[in-house]
Amino acid sequence: MVIDGDVLDKKFVTMAEMLQAHGYKTIGLCPNPYISKFSGLHRGFEVFCDPAHGSLGPRLYDLFNRAALHRGWEGMKGDTNRFLERRHFFDAELGRAHGLEILRKLSVSKRALWEFTGLFDKYAKTTNKVAYKLIDKAEEPFFVFIHYNETHTPYVLPRGFRERFMTPIPEKKPWEINQDYFKYYSGEAKMGELDFSVLRAIYDGAIGYLDAKVFDIYSFLEKKDYWIIPW
Repeated sequence: MVIDGDVLDKKFVTMAEMLQAHGYKTIGLCPNPYISKFSGLHRGFEVFCDPAHGSLGPRLYDLFNRAALHRGWEGMKGDTNRFLERRHFFDAELGRAHGLEILRKLSVSKRALWEFTGLFDKYAKTTNKVAYKLIDKAEEPFFVFIHYNETHTPYVLPRGFRERFMTPIPEKKPWEINQDYFKYYSGEAKMGELDFSVLRAIYDGAIGYLDAKVFDIYSFLEKKDYWIIPW
C-alpha cells in the first residue's frame, strides 16, 4: 500500500486473519479511514468499529470537519470508476484534516479555536471506553488492535498535554502555526524553524497523551489479570 485509496491485495493474510483462524476473538478499533473496510485492513476482525461518534468530545471534533476540501480530484476524473471508488475515502480523510482550516477561513478566531479544542481530544478517550466494554465481553484468547489519531494534524488534545512541552515564543503564537501539510508542501504556507519547533512541542504532547491512554488500557487489562503481549 503506497498511496491514498490503495486497498490491501487479498493475497496477503493479515495478522487478525491468522489469529482468528487459531481461535482468537479479534477486535479492531480505528477512527482512521486508512485502516478500515476502504483499505481492506479490517479483514480478520470479528468486531471492527469506528468509535469516532460516541461521546461529546468526538462529536465536537467532527463538527469542525464536516465540510471537506475536495482536493486531488483532477488527476482522477478521467477514470470514472477509480474516481468514485476513492472519493468516499478522501472525503473522510480530507474532511477531518482540513475542517479547522475551513473555519479559520470563515473568520472564526484562531485563538478561540485553539482554546476550545484544548477541552477535549479527537477519539482516544471514547476509543478506550469502547475497548473496555468489548474486552469485558470477549472470551480468551483475544487480540485487540487500537488505533489512535491524536498524533495526526490537526492536533486536538487536552490543554495540559498539548502545552506540556511548549516554551513561550513571543513571535510565534501556537494558534498561528500552520498545521495543514497541503499548504506547506504546495508552498502556500511558509514555515521556518520556529514554526516547526512549536509543532514538535505539540506533537510531543500528543505522544505523552497517548502514552497515558495506552497505560490506561494496560492498567485495565492488568486488573482483569490478563496476560499482555504489548506489540
